[in-house]
Amino acid sequence: MGACMALAGCVSSPGMTIRTSLSTPEPGGVPLPQWLRAHEPRRDANGVYIEEGRQAQAILLPITPDLLRLQRASQPAIADDLKALLGPARPYTIGPGDVLTIIVWDHPEIQARPVANSNDASGVLGVLGVPGYSVSPEGLVQFPYVGTVQVAGLTELQARQKLATALGRFFNTPQVTLQVQAYRSGRVYVEGEVRNPGLQAVNDVATTLPLALGRAGSLLPTADRSGLTLTRAGQTTRIDLQQLTASGIDPAGIVLQNGDIVRVMTREDSKIHVLGEVLKSGPQLMRNGRLTLNEALGDAGGINPVSADPRQIYVVRSGAATAEGGATSTEVYHLDAVTAANYALAEGFELKPRDVVFVDPVPLVNWNRVISLIIPSAVAITTT
Repeated sequence: MGACMALAGCVSSPGMTIRTSLSTPEPGGVPLPQWLRAHEPRRDANGVYIEEGRQAQAILLPITPDLLRLQRASQPAIADDLKALLGPARPYTIGPGDVLTIIVWDHPEIQARPVANSNDASGVLGVLGVPGYSVSPEGLVQFPYVGTVQVAGLTELQARQKLATALGRFFNTPQVTLQVQAYRSGRVYVEGEVRNPGLQAVNDVATTLPLALGRAGSLLPTADRSGLTLTRAGQTTRIDLQQLTASGIDPAGIVLQNGDIVRVMTREDSKIHVLGEVLKSGPQLMRNGRLTLNEALGDAGGINPVSADPRQIYVVRSGAATAEGGATSTEVYHLDAVTAANYALAEGFELKPRDVVFVDPVPLVNWNRVISLIIPSAVAITTT
């Protein structure tokens, strides 16, 4: 019987057990289910677990100190796509829709006319009636004497130098001041578990990730700090604020750009389930993407002291989808918590979203449950 079938049975019938039949005790004295006979997992060249010449449906991995060390050593480092987001802020570049203040000193005849209506549809910035030069959708400004000047993509300094050079054909060493009066070309969008989702303007103050979250009213209590995503130019990168902080990386090193979309995921998206012989079975929310096996069992009220078999605690982790449309082998982690020293291993075992924790009952409980179903039926039959 496969792991998924056994697990489905546990969910549909709380009295059922993950066992199908018990094998002879292993060297450690723990009887294991027949479908989870302890064996040395073997991987092929592609990293796929192989059993009897084909991909194993499920593999058993005992929770040991060595496994915990391996788990800690394999903690994902900062991904390359996330590293690419880190870096110093760049100077603001002018874009279509921006309103520029341009002054040519000692030439008062060059006066900027008020912008007729520069209040954009988003309402992020309204500058109705502000004197200035509006950048056209093509990135141009119309200026006296020199005509149209391409300024989109330039910093204030670059645009000022370009305009001064163009005016140099008409004036002797013109002194030009150019500043962005209204920032209307750049927008970022923050959505999800924040208090005030919506559009935010990009201006000359670098819009870092923490600044954008602060402008959005900060995170809601339901937010998962390990589950942020940033979509830029069609590519989505996952951001774990907890991991960044633990790695000594300041999240302010992520500077948002025009068109970026930041989404804050909810903790509801990263549940685990605790089933079997615990006092309070059911789903549990992870804490910013993290939860240990010991914490999950504790939140479930602990294992049932009467009916639970402390030798048979399992964590079932479904296989990940592959590029070919299949899935990797289901991993089943087994903890023998019959001693306090072994139970302490549960504190070091990190769960993942959608893990299923299952505590098996002692064999006597299975027998008593069968009797409790059969005897009333037998009595009813014999008395009719």
